[in-house]
Amino acid sequence: MMMLHYSGSVPSQFVYNNLYPINYFHSPLKNEIDLAGNFGELRPNHFHSGWDIKTDNQIGYTVSASQMGFVSRIKLSKKGYGLAVYITHPNGFTTVYAHLSKLSDKLNYYLTNEQKKQNKTEIDFKLKVNQLKVKCDEFIAESGNSGSSEAPHLHFEIRDAFTEEAINPAFFGLKINDDITPIIKKIGVYSYSKKSENQKLRAINISANKNEKISRKIIVTDSIISFAINGFDKQKSKSKSELGFTSIELFHRKKNISKIYFDRLIFAENKTINNMIDTFQQTKQNLDWYKLFLPEQNISTFYKNKGNGIIVLKKNEVEDFEIVVYDFKNNSSKLIFSVEYKTKN
Repeated sequence: MMMLHYSGSVPSQFVYNNLYPINYFHSPLKNEIDLAGNFGELRPNHFHSGWDIKTDNQIGYTVSASQMGFVSRIKLSKKGYGLAVYITHPNGFTTVYAHLSKLSDKLNYYLTNEQKKQNKTEIDFKLKVNQLKVKCDEFIAESGNSGSSEAPHLHFEIRDAFTEEAINPAFFGLKINDDITPIIKKIGVYSYSKKSENQKLRAINISANKNEKISRKIIVTDSIISFAINGFDKQKSKSKSELGFTSIELFHRKKNISKIYFDRLIFAENKTINNMIDTFQQTKQNLDWYKLFLPEQNISTFYKNKGNGIIVLKKNEVEDFEIVVYDFKNNSSKLIFSVEYKTKN
């Protein structure tokens, strides 16, 4: 299959159906997909690179190959992914299965042989093309809690086999239920004073998970501002797991001026998360804030901005804004509000 790459701007309605094979990959677990974490979710010092699929807080669930291919890599470590298997598929993608408890006899044969060969337990090795073939839905391992895992689950990724970029698994049409709209809890406003290079965030409580018009205006005393938001998504209403957004858009006078889209993760950009979030607020309040403007030092390709998300206001004019957030099933919430710039008396 020809690999498809997307480098242009991303419309509000996702376009991934035209980029990636739909219904090619199967769920690696037999049970319904219930997520504890999703792609692009904000984590300490990195973005989450796949799905964390719940296993009822138990180990030993059957993990199957999502499609035919060959095992291209096996890794065992006390940290990180723990025991992990990488399967490369003929269409140019690689699936990753991590935090496993044990491998099938077929795969374990290669692991133990390599451990003996290198005379060490923790190991990371690659296999030759088609050296270890697997069929679609073939049993390859049991789920576990190995590595840097806080509870039993299966970490699942889909990567571009050529670039090693992780891709949002939602783009491949795996069956997953979610009819809950994402929630915006707070809007943050940054004001840019000429006297200070350090911008402090002013948090405004919103608490909305539907289209909502804010009746009151936000008054600012600086003519140059930018925004951030705090919020989360849920797959199920009773779930305790708070997931990340898939897309965030900011409109000024109905013109899109800022867009964040969690589509493909370049692992070398992982540390840019510390520029996307407000680290001061995260430390102070344990809240994750998505900055809707592009910091100069941030090179994350998750930002699809045509501009930089910085807004210049006119004195005593009321400016209209919209913020729209999407989850991985394209459920959305929109906030409509206004801002007025007034000089200090």
